[in-house]
Amino acid sequence: MRRHIDAETPLSPDPQQVALEQVLNTLLPIRRRRLRHCEREQRQHEQHLRRGQQAVELGEQQLAEQKIGYLQLRNDFVPQHAGVTQPLNDLRETLDVEKTTRAGVIQQIQRTQQLQEEVQQQQARLNDAQLAVQRCQRDIEKMEYLLNQNQGNAL
Repeated sequence: MRRHIDAETPLSPDPQQVALEQVLNTLLPIRRRRLRHCEREQRQHEQHLRRGQQAVELGEQQLAEQKIGYLQLRNDFVPQHAGVTQPLNDLRETLDVEKTTRAGVIQQIQRTQQLQEEVQQQQARLNDAQLAVQRCQRDIEKMEYLLNQNQGNAL
């Protein structure tokens, strides 16, 4: 026996599809807010990375200048003091200046290395932030796809 379906009577929506649509409509704004938050964090990490890279650049320039100054001081030592009779205190003062300059170079090397390590750490944080943004974008795309599929099935 054949059953006649009344074309005027709309089919009752599937309760699971309705529930899915409600969940997706609830979660989608939350995921978008999370994406904006992740994007903001990514921008902050990019800014910190740029500042760190600039600090490394400046540190390397200062190190190069200090090295040149130290080498000049060392190279000038022998011609200025060879064969010259001078008080021991003057010689000690000159050696103290050389030691202080050398210590400054060593300290600048350490500062520059520390800055480079910080830049590497910041790069890792930026990479993590970029992955978080990608995950959020994928989550939103999946939800939008499911929502569109669900609405397509309801029609």
